[in-house]
Amino acid sequence: MANMKFKKLKKGYCMINQKKSFLFYLLIVFIFTINVEAKSKLPNKLRVCSDPNNLPFSHKDKSGFENKIAELIAKDLKLELEYIWSPQKVGFIRNTLKTWVEEKGRYKCDLIISVPEKLSITSNTKPYYRSTYAFIFKENAKLKGIKTPQDLIDLDEEKKANLKIAVFSRTAAVDWLMKYNLFYEAKTTTIKARAEDSKVNHQDRLKMLLNNKFDVVFVWGPIAGHFSKIHPKDNLKVIPLASEDFIKFDYAISMGMRKDNKKWKKIIQNSIDKNKEQIQKVLINYKVPLLSNSLHKRAFKKASGRLPTCEIK
Repeated sequence: MANMKFKKLKKGYCMINQKKSFLFYLLIVFIFTINVEAKSKLPNKLRVCSDPNNLPFSHKDKSGFENKIAELIAKDLKLELEYIWSPQKVGFIRNTLKTWVEEKGRYKCDLIISVPEKLSITSNTKPYYRSTYAFIFKENAKLKGIKTPQDLIDLDEEKKANLKIAVFSRTAAVDWLMKYNLFYEAKTTTIKARAEDSKVNHQDRLKMLLNNKFDVVFVWGPIAGHFSKIHPKDNLKVIPLASEDFIKFDYAISMGMRKDNKKWKKIIQNSIDKNKEQIQKVLINYKVPLLSNSLHKRAFKKASGRLPTCEIK
Protein backbone atom coordinates (compact mmCIF):
# COMPACT_ATOMS: atom_id res chain seq x y z
CA MET A 1 0.00 0.00 0.00
CA ALA A 2 2.72 2.41 1.00
CA ASN A 3 4.62 1.44 -2.14
CA MET A 4 1.62 2.32 -4.35
CA LYS A 5 1.26 5.73 -2.65
CA PHE A 6 4.93 6.39 -3.23
CA LYS A 7 4.59 5.52 -6.93
CA LYS A 8 1.60 7.87 -7.28
CA LEU A 9 3.49 10.68 -5.57
CA LYS A 10 6.51 10.07 -7.76
CA LYS A 11 4.35 10.11 -10.91
CA GLY A 12 2.65 13.36 -9.83
CA TYR A 13 5.98 14.95 -9.05
CA CYS A 14 7.32 13.98 -12.49
CA MET A 15 4.24 15.45 -14.20
CA ILE A 16 4.67 18.74 -12.30
CA ASN A 17 8.33 18.84 -13.30
CA GLN A 18 7.43 18.17 -16.93
CA LYS A 19 4.88 21.01 -16.87
CA LYS A 20 7.44 23.35 -15.29
CA SER A 21 10.02 22.37 -17.91
CA PHE A 22 7.52 22.95 -20.70
CA LEU A 23 6.51 26.36 -19.31
CA PHE A 24 10.17 27.30 -18.92
CA TYR A 25 10.77 26.23 -22.54
CA LEU A 26 7.83 28.38 -23.70
CA LEU A 27 9.21 31.33 -21.73
CA ILE A 28 12.66 30.96 -23.36
CA VAL A 29 11.10 30.73 -26.84
CA PHE A 30 8.96 33.82 -26.10
CA ILE A 31 11.95 35.87 -24.89
CA PHE A 32 14.05 34.74 -27.84
CA THR A 33 11.27 35.65 -30.31
CA ILE A 34 10.88 39.13 -28.80
CA ASN A 35 14.65 39.61 -28.88
CA VAL A 36 14.89 38.54 -32.54
CA GLU A 37 11.99 40.80 -33.52
CA ALA A 38 13.56 43.74 -31.67
CA LYS A 39 16.90 43.20 -33.39
CA SER A 40 15.40 42.78 -36.84
CA LYS A 41 12.95 45.70 -36.82
CA LEU A 42 13.53 48.51 -39.31
CA PRO A 43 15.52 51.51 -38.03
CA ASN A 44 13.57 54.72 -37.34
CA LYS A 45 16.63 56.81 -38.31
CA LEU A 46 19.47 56.34 -40.77
CA ARG A 47 22.23 55.64 -38.27
CA VAL A 48 25.56 55.49 -40.09
CA CYS A 49 28.73 53.99 -38.60
CA SER A 50 31.48 56.40 -39.65
CA ASP A 51 35.03 57.60 -38.97
CA PRO A 52 35.16 61.21 -37.68
CA ASN A 53 38.50 61.97 -39.36
CA ASN A 54 38.92 59.96 -42.54
CA LEU A 55 38.87 62.42 -45.45
CA PRO A 56 38.05 62.25 -48.28
CA PHE A 57 35.67 59.50 -47.13
CA SER A 58 34.08 60.84 -43.96
CA HIS A 59 34.51 63.56 -41.36
CA LYS A 60 32.62 64.81 -38.33
CA ASP A 61 32.04 68.10 -40.18
CA LYS A 62 30.25 66.00 -42.87
CA SER A 63 32.61 67.08 -45.66
CA GLY A 64 33.50 63.60 -46.94
CA PHE A 65 31.94 61.99 -50.00
CA GLU A 66 30.49 59.20 -47.85
CA ASN A 67 28.69 61.91 -45.84
CA LYS A 68 27.21 63.32 -49.05
CA ILE A 69 26.07 59.86 -50.19
CA ALA A 70 24.53 59.17 -46.76
CA GLU A 71 22.59 62.45 -47.09
CA LEU A 72 21.17 61.27 -50.44
CA ILE A 73 20.03 57.97 -48.93
CA ALA A 74 18.51 59.65 -45.86
CA LYS A 75 16.61 62.14 -47.99
CA ASP A 76 15.29 59.39 -50.25
CA LEU A 77 14.15 57.25 -47.29
CA LYS A 78 12.77 60.30 -45.44
CA LEU A 79 14.79 59.36 -42.38
CA GLU A 80 16.74 61.60 -40.04
CA LEU A 81 20.49 61.08 -40.54
CA GLU A 82 22.51 60.28 -37.44
CA TYR A 83 26.19 59.32 -37.14
CA ILE A 84 27.93 57.03 -34.70
CA TRP A 85 31.55 58.17 -34.83
CA SER A 86 34.39 55.73 -34.30
CA PRO A 87 37.94 55.51 -35.75
CA GLN A 88 37.99 53.00 -38.61
CA LYS A 89 40.55 50.58 -37.22
CA VAL A 90 40.59 47.00 -35.93
CA GLY A 91 37.27 46.35 -34.17
CA PHE A 92 35.38 49.12 -36.00
CA ILE A 93 32.50 46.89 -37.17
CA ARG A 94 32.34 44.97 -33.89
CA ASN A 95 32.20 48.19 -31.85
CA THR A 96 29.63 49.95 -34.03
CA LEU A 97 27.44 47.97 -36.44
CA LYS A 98 27.34 44.82 -34.28
CA THR A 99 27.07 46.40 -30.83
CA TRP A 100 23.62 46.03 -29.25
CA VAL A 101 22.63 48.84 -26.85
CA GLU A 102 20.28 47.21 -24.33
CA GLU A 103 18.91 50.39 -22.74
CA LYS A 104 17.95 51.78 -26.18
CA GLY A 105 16.70 48.47 -27.55
CA ARG A 106 18.70 48.80 -30.77
CA TYR A 107 22.13 48.49 -32.33
CA LYS A 108 24.48 51.48 -32.24
CA CYS A 109 24.19 51.98 -36.01
CA ASP A 110 22.80 50.18 -39.03
CA LEU A 111 24.82 51.08 -42.12
CA ILE A 112 28.41 51.48 -43.29
CA ILE A 113 28.60 53.54 -46.48
CA SER A 114 31.74 51.89 -47.88
CA VAL A 115 32.89 48.29 -47.47
CA PRO A 116 34.70 45.98 -49.91
CA GLU A 117 32.15 44.06 -51.97
CA LYS A 118 33.32 40.67 -50.66
CA LEU A 119 33.71 41.55 -46.98
CA SER A 120 32.38 38.44 -45.25
CA ILE A 121 31.42 39.83 -41.82
CA THR A 122 28.71 42.10 -43.23
CA SER A 123 25.75 41.71 -45.57
CA ASN A 124 26.59 43.87 -48.58
CA THR A 125 24.67 45.60 -51.33
CA LYS A 126 25.61 45.36 -54.96
CA PRO A 127 28.72 47.50 -55.61
CA TYR A 128 27.94 51.13 -56.36
CA TYR A 129 31.46 52.05 -57.52
CA ARG A 130 34.77 50.46 -58.39
CA SER A 131 38.09 52.22 -57.95
CA THR A 132 41.77 51.40 -57.99
CA TYR A 133 45.12 52.25 -56.48
CA ALA A 134 47.09 55.05 -58.12
CA PHE A 135 50.30 57.00 -57.82
CA ILE A 136 50.37 60.75 -57.37
CA PHE A 137 53.23 63.17 -58.06
CA LYS A 138 54.10 66.78 -58.77
CA GLU A 139 54.85 67.15 -62.45
CA ASN A 140 58.32 68.66 -62.57
CA ALA A 141 61.46 68.28 -64.68
CA LYS A 142 62.22 64.94 -63.05
CA LEU A 143 58.80 63.45 -63.88
CA LYS A 144 57.72 65.45 -66.91
CA GLY A 145 55.81 63.43 -69.49
CA ILE A 146 54.70 60.63 -67.14
CA LYS A 147 51.23 59.63 -68.34
CA THR A 148 51.06 55.89 -67.64
CA PRO A 149 52.58 53.38 -65.19
CA GLN A 150 54.74 52.15 -68.07
CA ASP A 151 56.28 55.62 -68.40
CA LEU A 152 57.40 55.42 -64.79
CA ILE A 153 58.95 51.99 -65.40
CA ASP A 154 60.74 53.29 -68.51
CA LEU A 155 62.48 56.21 -66.80
CA ASP A 156 66.22 56.23 -67.44
CA GLU A 157 68.48 54.77 -64.75
CA GLU A 158 69.79 58.12 -63.52
CA LYS A 159 66.29 59.47 -62.88
CA LYS A 160 65.23 56.24 -61.19
CA ALA A 161 68.25 56.32 -58.90
CA ASN A 162 67.26 59.78 -57.65
CA LEU A 163 63.52 59.09 -57.47
CA LYS A 164 62.06 59.11 -53.95
CA ILE A 165 58.99 56.84 -53.72
CA ALA A 166 56.63 56.33 -50.76
CA VAL A 167 54.38 53.28 -50.63
CA PHE A 168 52.04 52.05 -47.91
CA SER A 169 53.13 48.72 -46.46
CA ARG A 170 51.16 45.52 -47.12
CA THR A 171 49.54 46.87 -50.29
CA ALA A 172 49.67 45.56 -53.85
CA ALA A 173 51.77 48.59 -54.82
CA VAL A 174 54.74 47.06 -52.95
CA ASP A 175 54.49 43.92 -55.11
CA TRP A 176 54.17 46.02 -58.27
CA LEU A 177 57.27 48.07 -57.45
CA MET A 178 59.22 44.88 -56.78
CA LYS A 179 57.99 43.24 -59.98
CA TYR A 180 59.31 46.11 -62.09
CA ASN A 181 62.46 46.65 -59.98
CA LEU A 182 61.45 50.17 -58.96
CA PHE A 183 61.48 49.13 -55.32
CA TYR A 184 65.25 48.68 -55.50
CA GLU A 185 66.27 50.95 -58.38
CA ALA A 186 64.61 54.00 -56.81
CA LYS A 187 64.80 55.29 -53.23
CA THR A 188 61.68 53.56 -51.98
CA THR A 189 60.31 53.88 -48.44
CA THR A 190 57.45 51.83 -46.98
CA ILE A 191 55.19 53.55 -44.47
CA LYS A 192 52.43 52.31 -42.17
CA ALA A 193 48.97 52.15 -43.68
CA ARG A 194 47.47 54.18 -40.83
CA ALA A 195 48.95 57.04 -38.83
CA GLU A 196 49.50 56.33 -35.13
CA ASP A 197 47.86 59.65 -34.32
CA SER A 198 44.11 59.38 -35.07
CA LYS A 199 43.99 63.16 -35.57
CA VAL A 200 46.11 62.78 -38.73
CA ASN A 201 44.01 61.71 -41.72
CA HIS A 202 44.93 60.49 -45.21
CA GLN A 203 44.96 63.99 -46.67
CA ASP A 204 47.30 65.26 -43.93
CA ARG A 205 49.71 62.39 -44.53
CA LEU A 206 49.70 62.85 -48.28
CA LYS A 207 50.46 66.54 -47.84
CA MET A 208 53.43 65.71 -45.62
CA LEU A 209 54.70 63.04 -48.01
CA LEU A 210 54.52 65.26 -51.07
CA ASN A 211 55.97 68.30 -49.34
CA ASN A 212 59.31 67.78 -51.13
CA LYS A 213 60.02 64.67 -49.05
CA PHE A 214 58.90 62.24 -51.75
CA ASP A 215 58.49 62.55 -55.51
CA VAL A 216 55.87 59.81 -55.94
CA VAL A 217 53.33 58.33 -53.52
CA PHE A 218 51.34 55.13 -54.18
CA VAL A 219 47.94 55.25 -52.49
CA TRP A 220 44.27 54.23 -52.82
CA GLY A 221 42.85 56.16 -55.80
CA PRO A 222 40.03 58.10 -54.07
CA ILE A 223 42.58 59.60 -51.65
CA ALA A 224 44.90 60.67 -54.48
CA GLY A 225 42.09 62.00 -56.68
CA HIS A 226 40.56 64.24 -54.04
CA PHE A 227 43.97 65.48 -52.87
CA SER A 228 44.75 66.67 -56.41
CA LYS A 229 41.42 68.52 -56.46
CA ILE A 230 41.98 70.47 -53.24
CA HIS A 231 45.54 71.44 -54.27
CA PRO A 232 45.00 72.75 -57.83
CA LYS A 233 48.09 74.99 -57.81
CA ASP A 234 50.53 72.16 -57.06
CA ASN A 235 50.38 70.71 -60.57
CA LEU A 236 49.60 67.24 -59.24
CA LYS A 237 49.07 64.25 -61.53
CA VAL A 238 47.20 61.07 -60.61
CA ILE A 239 47.91 57.90 -62.59
CA PRO A 240 45.56 54.93 -61.88
CA LEU A 241 47.10 51.47 -61.71
CA ALA A 242 45.71 48.49 -63.62
CA SER A 243 45.43 45.07 -61.99
CA GLU A 244 47.66 42.32 -63.36
CA ASP A 245 48.01 38.61 -62.71
CA PHE A 246 48.57 38.13 -58.95
CA ILE A 247 48.56 41.91 -58.36
CA LYS A 248 45.10 43.29 -57.66
CA PHE A 249 44.68 47.05 -57.51
CA ASP A 250 40.98 47.57 -58.19
CA TYR A 251 38.15 46.89 -55.73
CA ALA A 252 34.37 47.14 -55.90
CA ILE A 253 32.78 49.07 -53.05
CA SER A 254 29.36 48.32 -51.52
CA MET A 255 27.34 49.43 -48.51
CA GLY A 256 27.44 47.07 -45.53
CA MET A 257 24.96 46.12 -42.83
CA ARG A 258 24.21 43.24 -40.46
CA LYS A 259 23.11 39.89 -41.83
CA ASP A 260 19.98 39.67 -39.67
CA ASN A 261 17.76 42.11 -41.56
CA LYS A 262 17.15 41.27 -45.21
CA LYS A 263 14.29 43.77 -45.49
CA TRP A 264 16.61 46.64 -44.49
CA LYS A 265 19.17 45.52 -47.06
CA LYS A 266 16.50 45.55 -49.78
CA ILE A 267 15.44 49.08 -48.79
CA ILE A 268 19.03 50.34 -48.96
CA GLN A 269 19.65 48.60 -52.29
CA ASN A 270 16.51 50.17 -53.79
CA SER A 271 17.65 53.59 -52.60
CA ILE A 272 21.12 53.12 -54.13
CA ASP A 273 19.55 52.09 -57.44
CA LYS A 274 17.20 55.07 -57.38
CA ASN A 275 20.00 57.52 -56.58
CA LYS A 276 22.67 55.95 -58.81
CA GLU A 277 23.21 59.04 -60.97
CA GLN A 278 23.39 61.38 -57.97
CA ILE A 279 25.88 59.09 -56.23
CA GLN A 280 28.04 59.02 -59.37
CA LYS A 281 27.99 62.84 -59.46
CA VAL A 282 29.25 62.96 -55.86
CA LEU A 283 32.10 60.55 -56.64
CA ILE A 284 33.08 62.46 -59.79
CA ASN A 285 32.98 65.76 -57.89
CA TYR A 286 35.48 64.31 -55.39
CA LYS A 287 37.64 63.08 -58.31
CA VAL A 288 37.33 59.43 -57.30
CA PRO A 289 38.91 57.31 -60.10
CA LEU A 290 35.95 55.28 -61.37
CA LEU A 291 36.65 52.19 -63.43
CA SER A 292 34.35 51.31 -66.27
CA ASN A 293 32.42 48.05 -66.02
CA SER A 294 34.60 46.46 -68.69
CA LEU A 295 37.50 46.53 -66.26
CA HIS A 296 35.57 44.34 -63.85
CA LYS A 297 36.75 41.42 -65.97
CA ARG A 298 40.35 40.40 -66.56
CA ALA A 299 41.09 43.28 -68.90
CA PHE A 300 44.53 44.09 -67.53
CA LYS A 301 46.68 41.73 -69.54
CA LYS A 302 49.88 42.91 -71.19
CA ALA A 303 49.64 44.00 -74.80
CA SER A 304 52.75 44.02 -77.01
CA GLY A 305 54.98 43.76 -73.94
CA ARG A 306 53.69 47.04 -72.44
CA LEU A 307 51.28 47.76 -69.62
CA PRO A 308 47.80 48.94 -70.63
CA THR A 309 46.46 52.30 -69.51
CA CYS A 310 43.78 52.02 -66.86
CA GLU A 311 40.59 53.40 -68.39
CA ILE A 312 38.61 55.68 -66.14
CA LYS A 313 34.99 56.72 -66.48
